[in-house]
Amino acid sequence: MIRLKDLLLRLTLSFFRERWKSESSFKVLIQVTPVFTQEKWIKLISSNLNLNQLDQVEIVFTKSRFGYLKNFIHSNYCFQFGSGKRLKLYGGKDIYYPLRGQDGLNQEFKVNNRILSPKLDLVNKAIAEYCLGMAIISGRNLHLIMNSSQNKEWNQKPAITKGYQELSKQKIGVLGYGAVGKEVIGMFEQNGVKVACCSKSRELQIKTNLEYYSIDQLEQFLSTIDILIIAVSLNNQTRGMFSRPILDKLNARLLINVSRGEVFLESDLQNWLQDNPEALAILDVFSLEPLPRSSKFYSLQNCIVTPHVAGNIGLFRENIILDFLDKLKDLLEKKPC
Repeated sequence: MIRLKDLLLRLTLSFFRERWKSESSFKVLIQVTPVFTQEKWIKLISSNLNLNQLDQVEIVFTKSRFGYLKNFIHSNYCFQFGSGKRLKLYGGKDIYYPLRGQDGLNQEFKVNNRILSPKLDLVNKAIAEYCLGMAIISGRNLHLIMNSSQNKEWNQKPAITKGYQELSKQKIGVLGYGAVGKEVIGMFEQNGVKVACCSKSRELQIKTNLEYYSIDQLEQFLSTIDILIIAVSLNNQTRGMFSRPILDKLNARLLINVSRGEVFLESDLQNWLQDNPEALAILDVFSLEPLPRSSKFYSLQNCIVTPHVAGNIGLFRENIILDFLDKLKDLLEKKPC
């Protein structure tokens, strides 16, 4: 049964809908942002679509959420950042969703439409390089040296007194065996580092050369590793999985989160870091972003905050736009995407 609110939205959008110039054209709707600007789109469209392809399509750019909503009804192919919650009653469209993972999309919207995703090889590699780099930086205590440098201090003490944690002698634990987890594991293995993985993946269970733990063995996994890298997708099982009792099982000197902030009960993590000053957390994702200035994470001495840059899609803007256009060409030629 259609709820009254959804019915009112349908009526409103029907009344305010944008009139496309051609009924027969293939209608492309693009949501622009400060990173994915209309100027950048136009430059890449003009250089990557031929005249025949341009003749077949009609493209509408929109900055506002309402502008996107009212144009969505009669569109065929959309570049979208939003969750689709307000559009869940509309279906049969091809939606290009550029963000990593689809946990931000409304489930009913996903069912009613076909969701297309970018080729994320470069993004996954960037996230793996971030994890490797942070493991090296923390092992040499270079983050403390950099803090001293910012204060114009010549201070060797943090590097010398805290010691050198040789990476090749550390045991890395990767939680999650999706595309990111696999890339992270490969990156560390290529550098001669011992890696263990905890996942529910059946594929991993037959990978004989990797130390494997099931999700049911999470506590055992956490007790055996020196560095924890969290790369799981966000779902009902992983949301809030790191509460204080689980954190207390962690033996690692370092944890790196490139998954989602919601995998932690963040107040529990803050308290755990306060009670374990020798541990270090490097956090790139948070349940609320941008992270408010009032967040306790900023003031914790053993926490490094990075503003969701490990695999930020803005780093790969051109790659993503070109992938969107490649899929548009396939749609025009009725090829599988």
